[in-house]
Amino acid sequence: MAERRDDDVWVRLIRAAVRIKELAPWRWMDEAQVFGVVDPETGEHGYVSVMGTQGQHLAVAVYRGPVGLLGFSRMQAGELEERPELFFEIPQLQVSFEDRSILSRQDWELLRHRGFRFRGRQAWPLFRAYRPGWEPCLPDEAEARFLALAVEQLFDVATRLEQDPTILFGPAPDALLHRVARGRGGAWRWSDRYMPPPEFPDTRIPIAIEGSLVEHVEGLPVGIGCVEVEAGLAPLPVGPRRGERFFPVMLLVADERTGAVVHMETLEPMEPYEYTFGEIPQALLEGFARAGQRPRAVRVRPGLVAGVLKAVEQGIPWLRVEVVPAVPAAQAARESLLAFLEEERR
Repeated sequence: MAERRDDDVWVRLIRAAVRIKELAPWRWMDEAQVFGVVDPETGEHGYVSVMGTQGQHLAVAVYRGPVGLLGFSRMQAGELEERPELFFEIPQLQVSFEDRSILSRQDWELLRHRGFRFRGRQAWPLFRAYRPGWEPCLPDEAEARFLALAVEQLFDVATRLEQDPTILFGPAPDALLHRVARGRGGAWRWSDRYMPPPEFPDTRIPIAIEGSLVEHVEGLPVGIGCVEVEAGLAPLPVGPRRGERFFPVMLLVADERTGAVVHMETLEPMEPYEYTFGEIPQALLEGFARAGQRPRAVRVRPGLVAGVLKAVEQGIPWLRVEVVPAVPAAQAARESLLAFLEEERR
């Protein structure tokens, strides 16, 4: 049996996972009962959620920062039913408990090399990092350390929560239980603190459009009425089968009246993920240039894409952007294209 080094972050994480599996907090906790953990070394906030009340998928998720928490809230509101790909846009870390057949060779060797073996259904811990726009993968060491820390704090909170379900919320309406630590050199003393989640950072999405392209498209005839724009992650991984693969952001432009696809393009995700959408205005104008005509107006649903296009509209007099509740032609074209691509993969 391999030696289990106490300073190995993976040994720490595996032990924490085993302890949580034995506790089985999904017997009295549901997915919506979330609490925060603040990493004492980096200051990062994670929001811990337990899955498995139905006994089907036993897992612990740590949603990372305000973006992860917002994504979790959107899932709780039912947005996954309309947009399943949203799941791959939410930064999170997970440990789930699976059958041996689910583990990859890399997962199995991670456990075997540290002397861990398990028996039975839903007995094997599986660790995954979900980075927006990328296929889930094994966490790196920093992510593994944060996940271990969060799972350890779950043991403390879940044990108390079984006796008192009211401990998650403080006196203020937006105050949520956070586990915070003080100390030095890793000798942390953990305690409860009730506080709101951190605010979103002021992230400005850089947008670069070639001036010559703007002038060229301005000189094109207005040959289309309105076009609808839909842009979002396509849940079809691109890249080598062994190695990191990404989910492209698919930009699709459809004629509102006929439903015909005017332009389609895929973009590789950037870091941070939101920056990817700053590439859309350039790609959109390139599509008009290839078509040899520009539309009377561009219609888009509320959200990040709408914000980017409205920002660009201010500097391009001929560009008219309309934010509308739905873009049925573009959505239908996207669904049809994704179904075709999925069929081609089989």
